[in-house]
Amino acid sequence: MSDVLAIAGLAASGLGGARLDGVDLTLPEGSITALLADSPASAGLVVAVLGGLIAPTAGRISLHGTPVRAWSPRHALCAGIGSAWRPLGLLPGLPVWRSLVLGGALDRRPGLAPLRESVALAGLALETARLGLGEDELRQPPEALPVDRHGLLLVARAFGAGGTAVLLDEPTLDQPIETAALVLARASEARAAGTAVLLATTNVQHAWAVADRFILLYRGRILAVLGRTQTRREELYRAMFGAQDYQDLALQLQRAGAGAAAPTS
Repeated sequence: MSDVLAIAGLAASGLGGARLDGVDLTLPEGSITALLADSPASAGLVVAVLGGLIAPTAGRISLHGTPVRAWSPRHALCAGIGSAWRPLGLLPGLPVWRSLVLGGALDRRPGLAPLRESVALAGLALETARLGLGEDELRQPPEALPVDRHGLLLVARAFGAGGTAVLLDEPTLDQPIETAALVLARASEARAAGTAVLLATTNVQHAWAVADRFILLYRGRILAVLGRTQTRREELYRAMFGAQDYQDLALQLQRAGAGAAAPTS
């Protein structure tokens, strides 16, 4: 199993004071990696950096083992990497399908060909239907839709673009259980197709349902990388309760010889 994406010695700063400091992380193909952090903003920052939305201040990003010299949303999309970063929402005042096709207005190059609604809707219909979204929702502006649908639409776009890797920031947040199940089932389908999936979430139950391994991020650093057989759901719950629990867990992992070693699949 080879790594689709990897970051080494990564440092970055983001919204809400989130930061990463010396982070090493790999995303193997055909695998779901759950990222659990003491700060949801820190986990989201990993998604933003890997998706080319925020530039790191140090470290390197590698794609299929080759370091990348430049990394942007356009580079990521061309490499088949789809991302859904919650702070990057849908464009107000425009039909949702335009935001999805434009990738959240990430490409403002002059001379883009006009978008045909019928062609765009046909391309989006399959992916959105998989997540229980209707075509009528694609035609409306985001202001006319419930907020929980905004995040779901961004998740649909990520899966549609992400044949190589899919990066998800809290994809089941505020979703009813039926919709959350659709998102997790779609992640499992992507894994079966060989896609690398990163699931940044504060919901341990959802992570445990599908993930092959778990990365614990504490104060911007990797605390541990645990395969499914190396941990228990209860231990992950405990790690999410607060900083003191993270510190206690760190000591226990060190004693058990399972501390923050280099990530393995």
